[in-house]
Amino acid sequence: MSRNRDLASILKAFDALPKQARESIRPSVKKGADEIAARVRYLAPEAEGHLKESVNVAMSSDVSATVS
Repeated sequence: MSRNRDLASILKAFDALPKQARESIRPSVKKGADEIAARVRYLAPEAEGHLKESVNVAMSSDVSATVS
């Protein structure tokens, strides 16, 4: 539960940043998420390749990304 509060606190702090600052952070967040997705694809088993193909990156906001 503490991790969720910590994450919420961090995201709230990012939301308080001026729009220009959030927009300048976005490329780094996207790059980090893409690197994580690449690692997940690399480590995924290759039986049929469906798992590797299903890994996606979505930007949730200017400062948050989801790898699924």
